[in-house]
Amino acid sequence: MDDEHIEPIFLRLPFEIRSRIYDFAVSAQHLKAQDQRFVDPQWHDKPMGIPGVLLVNKAISQEAIPIFYARAILNVAPLHPPEYLFDALNARGPKLNLTLGLQRIFAPFPAQNLARIQTCHIFAGQPKAISAEAYEALLGWLMTRTSVQSIQLSPRLMTRLRRARTDLESTHSLYVAASGLSVFKTVYIYSQHARSPWELTQMSRLRSALADRELPVVQAYVWNKNGAEEPCLDPRWDVRHNDDDQRRAKMDQVSTWPAACAG
Repeated sequence: MDDEHIEPIFLRLPFEIRSRIYDFAVSAQHLKAQDQRFVDPQWHDKPMGIPGVLLVNKAISQEAIPIFYARAILNVAPLHPPEYLFDALNARGPKLNLTLGLQRIFAPFPAQNLARIQTCHIFAGQPKAISAEAYEALLGWLMTRTSVQSIQLSPRLMTRLRRARTDLESTHSLYVAASGLSVFKTVYIYSQHARSPWELTQMSRLRSALADRELPVVQAYVWNKNGAEEPCLDPRWDVRHNDDDQRRAKMDQVSTWPAACAG
């Protein structure tokens, strides 16, 4: 029986049956943008073959694509500007538009397909430290362009997010201006790998710097601000021993906000 006869027979099946067939035929695939390179020992080229069901014909492909992208795992790295611009990220004045750079890299992905992705793995894209601004820009892009609910960090990335501070001033300004916002959704950021000795040392220093404060389980919150999603990193994950009283007071104010809104 040729394809011309197979196509209408399959499409005449009830949609519930076709959906169950797609569930069996479409497995989770790792996706990445062609222009991104990872400098990370945890990254290795994974099979990214297209499931055969997507190649049968256009009608079947259109039905299966939503399942394909909902199960896909997006592999991505924070953008790393050229060395002569890297230090400018923390300087005063106009900021680099890192979000625009991410939009350019992922332009080949149709927006409606990106919006279906729910899981993301973040790798290091360079051997040196990653600025907090680049990490926050990536987080904001994921919140705006995808439906991501969980983010897995590679061990190398976890040990590289120490160069710059999180933008506590902007987060505190959001807290002051709109403390009545409700929690839109939470994003869980985790690593399935055992912590390295370096990471264990950093966690010990972090808890020591927190003093009598608790380290939150959730690292990032996303607020619904006039229809727009606003990512917010919990500042307790960025506390330092040399933080002054003013910064700690702002951190304490912001830290009570998510719990109060969620409750």
